[in-house]
Amino acid sequence: MVVEDPLRALGTTEDEEVTVGEEPRPSKSSSKEDSHSTPLGLTEIDEEKGPLIEEDENKASIKRKLTVKTKEKGPRDKRDLEVTTALGNGQDVGEESEGRSTITVSVTDPIKHVSDHPYIPGLTSSHYEYLITSVFSSSVLSSEFRQVEVRRRFSDFVALADLLNENQRGYFIFPRPEKGTLDAATNGRPEADFIEYRRADLQRYLSRLCEHPVIGCGDELRVFLTAEGKLLESLEWQQLQPLRASIIEGVSRLPSQLMGSETSIPNVNDVSKNARNTNDVLRMLREMGEKMRQEVSHSSIQLPEKESKLRELKAGIEAYSDSLVDLSRKSEKIVREMERFASITGDVGLSLIRLAKYEDEYGGPTGQYSEFTSTTQTLASDARRVGMMAVKMSRQERNAAEMTLLSLDPIHGQLAMAPAALDALKERETAFLTLTNLQEDLRKAKDSLVYLESTQNASAMSDPSIAKKIESSKNDIAALEAAVQAADRGYQEITRRNEFDYDRWKKEQAQDFSLISKELSKSRGSFEQTVAEDWDTVNTDFRQDYSGHIRQ
Repeated sequence: MVVEDPLRALGTTEDEEVTVGEEPRPSKSSSKEDSHSTPLGLTEIDEEKGPLIEEDENKASIKRKLTVKTKEKGPRDKRDLEVTTALGNGQDVGEESEGRSTITVSVTDPIKHVSDHPYIPGLTSSHYEYLITSVFSSSVLSSEFRQVEVRRRFSDFVALADLLNENQRGYFIFPRPEKGTLDAATNGRPEADFIEYRRADLQRYLSRLCEHPVIGCGDELRVFLTAEGKLLESLEWQQLQPLRASIIEGVSRLPSQLMGSETSIPNVNDVSKNARNTNDVLRMLREMGEKMRQEVSHSSIQLPEKESKLRELKAGIEAYSDSLVDLSRKSEKIVREMERFASITGDVGLSLIRLAKYEDEYGGPTGQYSEFTSTTQTLASDARRVGMMAVKMSRQERNAAEMTLLSLDPIHGQLAMAPAALDALKERETAFLTLTNLQEDLRKAKDSLVYLESTQNASAMSDPSIAKKIESSKNDIAALEAAVQAADRGYQEITRRNEFDYDRWKKEQAQDFSLISKELSKSRGSFEQTVAEDWDTVNTDFRQDYSGHIRQ
C-alpha cells in the first residue's frame, strides 16, 4: 500500500504552505486580530523561506523503501555490517582468543557489461559486476588494516555458495540470494530497483558468512574477497576445488559394477562426500533406493542416541520454520495497519485544514453581517489547530511503521536460516545412510568369507577357485573396513558441526527476539509518548483560549 504524504494531496496557496508542527498562515480574508490563529508550539511560516514542503522524489510505499534499508543494515547488527570472526589457526571452534580478525564488507557500484553471446552468434548477453570492498584487521587491538577491492558477478557468488556447501558440509550456511535471469527477475519492475535489491541481498549474504566463526576465516571466503581479476580463472580458487571425476566415467563403470567385474566399493576419499558430488552412480542409486524404501515402508532402524536426538531437532526446526512464516505474515499485517492508520489520520487532518480554509475564505466575510463572526473565526482556528496536529500524527505514525519494520527485520534472517539448518541436518542423515550401507556391506562380506572358509575346510581336496574367492573376499573386507572408518569419521565431523551450529543458532535466536522486543517497545513507546505530548499541547491551548473551559 502506497502511503503518500497527506500535505501533498492538499492544494495550498502561497499563504497556506505548511510543514509538520507548523500552523498554516491564515488567508488574507481572515481577521488579523484573531488570537487563536497560532497555537502554542506551532509557528507561522516566513514568506521569504518559500515552500517548506519537501517533495519526496520516490513516492513508493514505506515497505518498498525499507526493504533495501533493512537488507543493508538491520537493527540486529548496528555495526554497519562490520563483523568479527575468530581466527581459525590453532584455535578451537567457538572459543574466544586474543587474536581476532575484523572484516568489514561492502557491496557497491554495480556496473553493467554487455558482450557477445558465447554460443549464439549475433546475440549479446549482459551481466552486472559489483565492487566488493573488504577491510581486514589483524587484531581488534591493532591499528593494522588491509583494504582489498575486487569485482564479482552474480555467478561468482553462486560458485562460492556451491563450494561452501561441498567443502563445509554440515554447517548452517546462510543461503545466497536466489538465482534468475535479469529479465525474469525484474518482472516489470525498473531494472535499477532490481539491481539495488540484489546488491543489498549480496551484501547481507557476505556479512552473514563473515559472521560465521569458521566460514568467516576459511580459505573459500578469503580467496573470494581477495583474488584479483576473474574469480574462476584465479589459481588459488581453482586449487580449492575438490577433485571430481567426470560423471560420464561413472556411468560407463556402472554396467561393470553391476556385473561384478569391477568393484562397487566406494573410494575412501569419496565416502566422506555426498554421493551427488561424486561420480559413483551405483552408490547414488543404492542410497536413493534405501532412502525411498525407508520412507515408503516407514521402517525404522536402530539409531544411536545422538542421531535420534538430532532427528528430533530437525522436526522441531520444521515446526519453527512454519511458525516464522506465520509470524512474518502477522508482522506485515501490523505494518499495513499502521500505514492504514497513518493514511486515515492524515485524511482527517487534511479535511479539517480544508474546513479551516473554507471558513477563512467564506465564513469571515459573510459572518460580519451576523452575530456569528467570532464563532466562525474560532471554528477556523480550532479546525486548523486539530488538523495540523492530525497531519503531524500521521507522519509520526509512518515513522513508527518504518521503525517497526526495521525492528522486525531479524525475523526474515531467522526465516532464511531455517532452510539452511534443515539442509545441514539432512547432510548428516545422508552421511549416516552412507555409513550404515557400508557397514551392511561389510557384514555381508564377512559372512561370505566365513561361508567360503567353512566350505573349503569341509572339502577333502583344495579348490583353487574357492581359494581365489577367499583372497578376493579378504581384499574386499579390507577395502570396506577402510571405507567404513572414513565414512564414520566424516559422519562424526558432520555431527559435530551440526551440534556446534545449532547451539550457535539458538543463542542467535535468543538475541534476535530479545532485540525485537526491545526495539518494538522503544519505538512504540516513543511514538505514544510523542503523540500524548503533542495532543496535551493542543489541550493546553484550548484551556488557555477558553479560560479553563474544556470543550469536548
